[in-house]
Amino acid sequence: MSLLLLLLLLLLLLLLLSAGAGAYLLLNRVADRGVADLSVRWAPPPSQFINVLGVQLHFRDEGPREDGLPIVLLHGTSASLHTLSDVSVCETNRGT
Repeated sequence: MSLLLLLLLLLLLLLLLSAGAGAYLLLNRVADRGVADLSVRWAPPPSQFINVLGVQLHFRDEGPREDGLPIVLLHGTSASLHTLSDVSVCETNRGT
């Protein structure tokens, strides 16, 4: 079997696999969930929401109130405040 024929067969296989994956995703699509549904799981107290220039921001205010020096933790794009939960727990426990 020539190398060209083998490459063509491999390309055909890749096209069939990608078409199958696309069809699977299209047929099994799940509708997006609303903020209210997501908030129950991902935004329990002390989570709060604030509107800043038309954008709804989710924030949490945690830690000892008697500490006069706040620490502000910001996560990056496409991340979640839950990626900072270990740091938040350490800082909260530091005050005890």
